[in-house]
Amino acid sequence: MRKLFAMMLAIALVIPTISVNAAPPSQPDWEVAMHRGMSFIHENVQPHPLFGFVGGEWAVLALARGGYDVREGYFEDYIAHIAARLDALVISTDPNQVDAWAPNPGYGINQVRGTAVLNPATGRYEVRLMNQQTTENSRQILALAALGVDVTNFTSPHTGRTFDLVSRLGNRHSETDSRMWGELQGTNGPVWALIALNTHGWETPFEITDRNWVGGTTRGNAVTHDERITWILDRELYAGGWDLGGMDRDALPDPDITAMTIQSLAPYVYRPEVSEAIDRALDWLSATQLNNGGWGAWGADNVQSAAQVVVALTALGYDPMTDQRFVKPGGNPVTTMLRFFDEETGGFYHPLPSPNNPGEISGMATEQATYALIAYWRFVNEMTPLYDMSDVFEEGLDS
Repeated sequence: MRKLFAMMLAIALVIPTISVNAAPPSQPDWEVAMHRGMSFIHENVQPHPLFGFVGGEWAVLALARGGYDVREGYFEDYIAHIAARLDALVISTDPNQVDAWAPNPGYGINQVRGTAVLNPATGRYEVRLMNQQTTENSRQILALAALGVDVTNFTSPHTGRTFDLVSRLGNRHSETDSRMWGELQGTNGPVWALIALNTHGWETPFEITDRNWVGGTTRGNAVTHDERITWILDRELYAGGWDLGGMDRDALPDPDITAMTIQSLAPYVYRPEVSEAIDRALDWLSATQLNNGGWGAWGADNVQSAAQVVVALTALGYDPMTDQRFVKPGGNPVTTMLRFFDEETGGFYHPLPSPNNPGEISGMATEQATYALIAYWRFVNEMTPLYDMSDVFEEGLDS
């Protein structure tokens, strides 16, 4: 079955390999680090990415959006792994069911968390990977969309079931809780749902299926993009920017969350209220940037904050290396990431080595820094932004 699946995907899955694995010496330092970072990810995520925050979806996103020439069957095996996980979800007739665990479904998977509900109108199983965290769905949508997979109509080669990871992002939390699904996760939930839904124009997931039967959510009260945008704007902090909780307007913003929120709002910058909020957030990021070009999130200079700012700026069409708001005496967001780059391994440190701390190469730091450098590479080469997968689907990969 796996060979058959790989053969089918070999025809349909044609990720453009624009970059090459070995970076020519003439390339700038940041591009050399980008290629080395992709190589580090590819060689250290063995034998293929698995579902997960590290060594999973972000690794897939980086390698796919960077056009890395992966080993034969690398992405196909990942998709087969995800299909097995979806097959193992608890099939429920109650769309409001809380988290459920499926034990040892096979395919090298120990346990699977989440539920799927069959929509009889479409024949698709609508998925919640984790009841409290929509980011599980959002992260999975980003990775599969980067591979040209239609995540509203993903058929497992193992069972023939067809899954929809998008539709339930249009749900309320439950039949008795009118908050958006994911709102309980804080700012992260609505922000990443908005990013995921915009990867391929899934602006109105509630229109894909008949919402009348799904716990308390109908066409009349489904979660729309406008509601998410308004929710996010209403949680802007008085200082400008956002934090994870979004409940205390007097709180200090967080650079990572602020940058991620800007990424989610970037497609709507033409709206005055969005543009003004983004400008205030950029002013705060500029004012709190360290002289070395980075940010001190959680009390420490780190590569992840700079990476998220680079993704945000490129999504807005700003050059993080030359925009004067972000050029400090000791560097800019891109050169900041290079301070954490380890030339020996091709990975990125978290934290930086110091006399009292040897530091360590971090998978999470490497994935974030690498996909941020890919976002910059795409910006420099006038390609679509990191999370805009329209270029992938224009190649006919969703046919």
